[in-house]
Amino acid sequence: MKKSLEDALSEAENKISTLMNEKEDAQLSRAAAETELEKAKEEVSIQSAKLSEAFRTVKSLADAMSQVETNVSLLSEENNNIKVGRNNLESAMKQLKEEADSQASKLADANSTIKSLEEALLKAENNISELVGEKKNT
Repeated sequence: MKKSLEDALSEAENKISTLMNEKEDAQLSRAAAETELEKAKEEVSIQSAKLSEAFRTVKSLADAMSQVETNVSLLSEENNNIKVGRNNLESAMKQLKEEADSQASKLADANSTIKSLEEALLKAENNISELVGEKKNT
């Protein structure tokens, strides 16, 4: 019976030793898991901060894009107004050129008429002079 008690005691000591070893392993595993959990929490915090920054950047870019679209719209409208203005100026210039050409033609006609009238006047003066000369001679 003594032997069986010693065997039972030895077996109990072995089981206690095994349990102690398992407890120690479990504590080490728990400590490692807690360390990994802390690392994971830190990484989540870092990634959350990066995500928040990314959202701010996206919002800023969206705002900038909206401003660019507004500017493009305004510039397009201004460009269209400039084209309309240019077309109006070209039309006005064409009308002025036509008017200037018409005035130049009228001026040329007037100059021609003046020259003809001057020639006719000179001829008439010469005729009068001849008639006055003939009258004096008679």
